[in-house]
Amino acid sequence: MNVAAEGHFKLELIRDGNVIERREGRNTVVTTGKALLANRAYTNTPAVYQYLQLGTGGTAASSAQTNILTPLAATTLSGRQTAATMAMSGTRTAKWEKTWGATAFSAAGVREVGMFNAITTDTTNMMARFVFTTVNKTNADTLKITWTLKIN
Repeated sequence: MNVAAEGHFKLELIRDGNVIERREGRNTVVTTGKALLANRAYTNTPAVYQYLQLGTGGTAASSAQTNILTPLAATTLSGRQTAATMAMSGTRTAKWEKTWGATAFSAAGVREVGMFNAITTDTTNMMARFVFTTVNKTNADTLKITWTLKIN
């Protein structure tokens, strides 16, 4: 049986309550993510996918990648951040949302995001990565990410 993993990514940059920029598309479920998803059918190990990490790397996503290529620097926003909302839609679709408020961070050149199951920087637990055209977030903007994963 061939099982496909497919995800959809949406980023919204919001200023004064209005969406001023949007990026969306299909993400790449990486090889380690496929293995971890298959493992979830049998056990609760590894931990639940709930961490997002932003970066500035523009290299196209590929299934061989295991981490964000260029994480945001500590002076803007570093490390993995817990998704605020996680929910299942039926038995095969999961959805994560994370919103960074206006004063949470400011960064130019945000171009990539990864989904992880651990807050540590271990490179074996990335499920998916998405690369988009550059977003420049100021302290006047809110950044919202909605990530949907459907197992067919």
